[in-house]
Amino acid sequence: MHRCAPRLDPFAFSLGFVFFLAVILILSSTTVHGQSASATGRLEGTVTDSTGAAVPAADVTVRNQDTGISATLQSGTGGDFTFLYLEPGTYEISIQKASFNKLVMKDIAVTVGTRAIIHPELIVGRVDTVVSVSAATPLVDTAESSLGTVVGQQAIESLPTNGRNFTDFALLTPGATTDGGDGMISFNGVSGNFNNYTVDGGNNNNAFFSQQIGRTSIPFQFSEDVIREFQVTSTGFEAEFGQAGGGLVNTVTKSGTNQVHGDGYYYILDSAFSANDKINQQQGIAKPHDRRQQFGGTVGGPIIHDRLFYVGNYEGQIRNEPLTVNDGPAVNGLDPGFFAAHPDLAAQVLAAAGSFPRSFNQNVAFGKINGIINDKNLFSVTYNYQRYRSPHGYFNTPTSTGDGLSLTDGATSHFFQVSLQTSFNATTVNEVRFHFGSDYHPDTGFVFGGNRFQLADTDYRYEFADTFTKVFAKHNFKAGVDINLSHNSDSFTYGPKGEYRFGSLTDVPSGNFQLYLQSFGQSTIPQTSPTYSFFAQDQFRATSRLTLNYGLRYDLQVLAQPKQCNPGFAQTCHIPYSKNNVSPRAGFAYSLDRKGGTVVRGAFGLFYVQENLLDVSQALASNGITRPFLVVVGPAFHNPDPLVTYPNSLTSFPDGAGGTPSIVVFDKNFRSPYVEQANAAVEHQFGTQTALSVGYVYSHGVHLLGNSNGVTRQANGNFGFDLNLVPSAQQPLFDDSTFATATVTLPNGKTFTTPDFAAVDGFINPNFGTINAIDNSGMSVYNGLLISLRHHSRQFLGSVAYTLSRTTDQGTGYFNQFDQASQRGPSQLDQTHRFVATGVWLPQFRGLKNFEFSSIVTLASGRPYTAVFDNPEVNYSIVPGEKFNSFRGPTFKDVDFSMSRTFHLGERYQLSFRGEAFNIFNHPNFQQNNINNVQYTLADPAPNPDNSTDQLWTASPNPDFGTPGAITPKFGSRSFQFSTRFTF
Repeated sequence: MHRCAPRLDPFAFSLGFVFFLAVILILSSTTVHGQSASATGRLEGTVTDSTGAAVPAADVTVRNQDTGISATLQSGTGGDFTFLYLEPGTYEISIQKASFNKLVMKDIAVTVGTRAIIHPELIVGRVDTVVSVSAATPLVDTAESSLGTVVGQQAIESLPTNGRNFTDFALLTPGATTDGGDGMISFNGVSGNFNNYTVDGGNNNNAFFSQQIGRTSIPFQFSEDVIREFQVTSTGFEAEFGQAGGGLVNTVTKSGTNQVHGDGYYYILDSAFSANDKINQQQGIAKPHDRRQQFGGTVGGPIIHDRLFYVGNYEGQIRNEPLTVNDGPAVNGLDPGFFAAHPDLAAQVLAAAGSFPRSFNQNVAFGKINGIINDKNLFSVTYNYQRYRSPHGYFNTPTSTGDGLSLTDGATSHFFQVSLQTSFNATTVNEVRFHFGSDYHPDTGFVFGGNRFQLADTDYRYEFADTFTKVFAKHNFKAGVDINLSHNSDSFTYGPKGEYRFGSLTDVPSGNFQLYLQSFGQSTIPQTSPTYSFFAQDQFRATSRLTLNYGLRYDLQVLAQPKQCNPGFAQTCHIPYSKNNVSPRAGFAYSLDRKGGTVVRGAFGLFYVQENLLDVSQALASNGITRPFLVVVGPAFHNPDPLVTYPNSLTSFPDGAGGTPSIVVFDKNFRSPYVEQANAAVEHQFGTQTALSVGYVYSHGVHLLGNSNGVTRQANGNFGFDLNLVPSAQQPLFDDSTFATATVTLPNGKTFTTPDFAAVDGFINPNFGTINAIDNSGMSVYNGLLISLRHHSRQFLGSVAYTLSRTTDQGTGYFNQFDQASQRGPSQLDQTHRFVATGVWLPQFRGLKNFEFSSIVTLASGRPYTAVFDNPEVNYSIVPGEKFNSFRGPTFKDVDFSMSRTFHLGERYQLSFRGEAFNIFNHPNFQQNNINNVQYTLADPAPNPDNSTDQLWTASPNPDFGTPGAITPKFGSRSFQFSTRFTF
């Protein structure tokens, strides 16, 4: 064993110093306020008289109509005023000055991450005369240069949603789509791993997998009932936000009010009212029984009127869907007397087949306290707990023929945050936030013969942030620091107790195994990765119509370094990371008219991406020493004296075992991936209720992680470039039976030659097999036309989002690492057309006044895939004459509908009943990454009597080419959900 020499890195501060620094930041903030800057909105305007002249030194008071919390300032010399850090909600503005009537403007909506602008006009008269008006908040923001959408409480509560996961509503925004397989959301052609999810300003991401907390396996992390609203920004966000090259989903939770409010609810979805999906019908599989029940309640109110508030929630899910394990592939063709002669083995096989109970159960609890300390100080404390367990539910297909599909899934997460803020004066605010989050995935195995693959991961995050805001003249300046400390401990261990592989069950009694596999050494890989972020930005109102946004951000992610080195390969001693991740941001917004009815906006910026700690873990573990892996050839492959005797296992790595281990390293020139983003849009407001936006988005992914598509080439994690592989023309032959190339004859008689996978590894360094390098060979380019139409009135809330786009990439899914340029083409995330329409109708006339109707319609193009051969001996090559990702999967069509009826039980109580239909027309929506892309199968190779180095194959058409293999779970067959809710 060789230990690395100690290396003092000036960037890698210790945990103790980070904690000390955070304490100093908090203690140095004399006064504080309750909401994070990224979880709030702003309210501003200019006070004028009836002639349009500015009215300076007017007393302006803003009051939250739900909580009664208020603040007062005076208008500036130009009559302008700005209220910072307002909790999303409905506000009242009162303005008074001597010689003018007092003006009161009510029902002003402030939403997360946006700026509400009003134009108050004072009338000459007595100050004790009050003029009250109801203000209509403009739908067009005249200051923001980014492209984003706010999904409000009405939409969250009214639109149909299958599973009650509020983040699904992010798909209603232009530029957003599913990733086609794992359930993540892709923005503007960028991987779903590159998004940033925040809750009340806190970082809510799993650093190990680069996904939001809980990943895509859990039903949800926060109950939909505690979400007030969230903002989705797909491009052009300010320097305050980082660690993302895709989209920003900025969520705000509910707070208590001066009135005690609450509800209790129950939802049920049962397969008795559902249709069977198309794949089950084709395979003759009966509709599986599935029942999902979701239930809970929320209560909130004042602890001290106008000062201190609380809200709490609990939600649970009970879902049962049995898993059927089919042992047919293992027992087909066996002599009926075999099991009679081996009753012990028969009992094990019988116990591992049949129907097994499978559940998807979850419990979620939420609590929040916020309020006023004094006239300058507000605070907020939030905690959320989530626990999900799914025995046999790692994959949610109804049937399984392999033990790997019956792994138990689970997740436990904690979200805790304290947010403190102060207003030194009307134009100076400082905010401090501490956040702790954890995400634990205790996945275990259910397998024939024992647990062969241990999966467990724990991710902890400590975040300390401080943001200072100053408004002066025409500037809104903001600067801050954000320190994230991610600590992870994972156990991705294959065969820790050993695994025997047999050709058939008949070989088991005699111990005639083919291979024996076992991992040794360190089973758990701990690592700590701090990220230090600093930003400064300014919003400059250059003229009454032109606003400029500009800023600079710096991010440093320090990656853990190896404690052990492999003396045979120096790259195992160091994991490189970038130290120059400087992100400039710039944008503008220009109003074409004085009232801001038409706005032109644009932005450009660099957005650096966090490296996932899964890659780092693989490099730390797979160096050939930390976690050595043993493969023993058994007697079935003509080895008369293997190192292990069935059914025994080994307690330590045997001396003299030899072998050529495969290792994982970071490329010497590895650097942080980043995305260049640019956008331009024109937005126009029609009247007071409708707005139309037409925009263009450009996104260029640079230094993206490379990933091979070859099945033999691919390892765990986002890598696949083999440093120990040379082109076939340079490959020596081990002996006369080894082929350097393979020649394939197509049905049309044409032939082509490709490298043969029988001779690939070990040609550069014979001491190793594959040397998988985590590299930056990938790139992507996205061009998109984004159109958005929004309408908001008393009776109808609706939106239409259309995206016309093209995503091209290279190196993020290649088949030949030596010729990646020829494999540039449509990305697997490419979706040419996507149309989403939503509507909520609240009729106000007799007969339907207490009814509510809503719907979501989604139509989208299919995703591309590449036609290949089915034999690893020819590198799963692209079929000659076909281009990379030149075929398209089926289209996506989904129509959901909801109807509810509310009964009023006195003034405070309501009882509502609701019915929801998902995929009304039962259109089969297939998983886009689960399509049979094998266009040709290869027959056994022809004899080679002349000892040629070229192996001959014959290709035959695959009748199942292009056939989908699975239905997307969330958008499955037609189903119905019924619910009831009691509200007070």
